[in-house]
Amino acid sequence: MSGSSWKLDLKGGTDVGMSPAWNYLTDVTLPTLRKHLGIQVEATCHRRGYYPKGGGHVSLSIEPVKELPGINLVDFGKIAKVTGRVTSSGLPEGVPERIRRSAVDAVEATLKKLGYGQSVSVDVTIHHDAKAFGSGGSIVLVAETETGCYLGGSAVAERELKSEKVGEIAAASLSQSLVHGYCVDEHLQDQLIIFMALSS
Repeated sequence: MSGSSWKLDLKGGTDVGMSPAWNYLTDVTLPTLRKHLGIQVEATCHRRGYYPKGGGHVSLSIEPVKELPGINLVDFGKIAKVTGRVTSSGLPEGVPERIRRSAVDAVEATLKKLGYGQSVSVDVTIHHDAKAFGSGGSIVLVAETETGCYLGGSAVAERELKSEKVGEIAAASLSQSLVHGYCVDEHLQDQLIIFMALSS
């Protein structure tokens, strides 16, 4: 709500515990802000910073807005599609695919129970040294509804977790929102509060 554009250059963890991974911001938060509040943000990840070392590098370009409209997300509607991304660096061969497969199986089982027949598409990206600091991985799942709701589920690979469990954690998080027909998930509701407080 300023009169000029902003550019932020940030360094630290991009895919760490106790918070959604980077792709949650790009695939859930920012699309919601863009669609429902007219906020235009370009987000670029120059280098991933995985749990526990961090060391990531991202930049944000934010366009000004004169005012924020009120947001009204009360109609879940029907699920239009479910997608996702697994990203990793330095993990043993096969681990990212195991994360992907377990997540896809779990979410497709939930969709079937809810009466949907569509498949879930999850991409796998393996970063090399220039694009990541340290070894690690994450998965972000995204459901988009016909009414413009974006819901996510996220998990980060940890040494003590089996690969399949990482995918299952993300799937369980997303599935909870889908089963109950939530219009925002547990992370997005926290992120929207400040924008709602500033809206007209």
